Amino acid sequence: MVIKLVIGCCNYLFGEGVKKLLNGDRDVNIVGIFDEAVDFKEIVKLNPGMILANFNIFREFPEDFAIDNQIKILLIGDR
Repeated sequence: MVIKLVIGCCNYLFGEGVKKLLNGDRDVNIVGIFDEAVDFKEIVKLNPGMILANFNIFREFPEDFAIDNQIKILLIGDR
């Protein structure tokens, strides 16, 4: 089963690095990268199965982001 993944990271270059690391995995399809939470509504339109986000991006998600969607969120951090 292929996971449609979106990467949300406040450092776009870091997000590109994560994308490069995951590109060789047949079970992961990266459908987008974003570096600002204001892009979140556009990202949801891509219908990802999972969002890989750092805490800075996650805390800026709209309060109603969990309503009417089944997107899973995996938080990454450096602490």
